Amino acid sequence: MNSGKHSPDYYEQMWGSLIEQGFWSGEIWNRKKDGQLYPQILTISSIRSDKGILTNYVAVTQNMEEQKKLEAMAHYDELTKLTNRTLLADRFIQALAHSRRKKSLLAVCFLDLDKFKPVNDSYGHEMGDKLLIKVAERIKAVIREEDTVSRQSGDEFVLLLGDIESPVQCEQMLARLLESISHPYNIDKQYIHISASVGVTMYPIDNSNFETLMKHADHAMYQAKLAGKNCYSLFNLDDA
Repeated sequence: MNSGKHSPDYYEQMWGSLIEQGFWSGEIWNRKKDGQLYPQILTISSIRSDKGILTNYVAVTQNMEEQKKLEAMAHYDELTKLTNRTLLADRFIQALAHSRRKKSLLAVCFLDLDKFKPVNDSYGHEMGDKLLIKVAERIKAVIREEDTVSRQSGDEFVLLLGDIESPVQCEQMLARLLESISHPYNIDKQYIHISASVGVTMYPIDNSNFETLMKHADHAMYQAKLAGKNCYSLFNLDDA
C-alpha cells in the first residue's frame, strides 16, 4: 500500500529497472492496513514464460528491524556489543588505509585480563559476564571514538589505535587504559579486583599483514604477563 513517503520519480525508477533489468531491490516505506508506516527491504523480480512473455512479478520483503538484528549478530559480540572478529578485519583495512594516507602509526593491541578465571570460579559465570561488560565499557571510555575495540573470546580483547604520532603517545594511552581497568568493580555488592596485560605492535614499524600483527601483539602480551601482569609490552621486531 502506498505510504505517501516516496515521490513519483521513485516509483518511475523502480518500474524502469523492472522493465529494463527484470528486477528491482531497495529500501521502501510501506503502510499496514491499519495505516501504520514501516520500513522494509523489498526485492521485486519479473517472471517470464519460456517464450519470454511477462507473466508475473514476485516481491520478497524483509523487515529492516530484523535485518539490523541479523547484521548486529554478524558483526558484534552478543555480550559486550563490541566489534567481533569479522568486523575487526574490516576495520583494520580502513585503519590501515588511513595510516598510510596520514603517514601515522597504527597500534594493534592484544589485551588479556589478569586473574579472570578465579572470578568465574568464585562467583560464577554470570558474575564473569557482568564483569566483561564493565571492562568493555571502561575500555570504550578511554579510547577515542575513531578507535576500535573488539572482543575476541573469553577475556581477550583487540584494540586498533590509529593516528598515533609516536610510540610514546601509544604508551600514554595504554597506561591510562590499564589504570582504568585496575580500579575495583562493584557488581551485585561484590568488589572485584582485576587488572590487564597488553601487548602492542605498531604498523608500519612492524610492516606485517593483519594476522601477523595480531600474532606479534599476542606474543608481546605474554611478555607482559611474564613481566608481572598489569602492564604493557611493546613487540620487539628482533623476536620475529
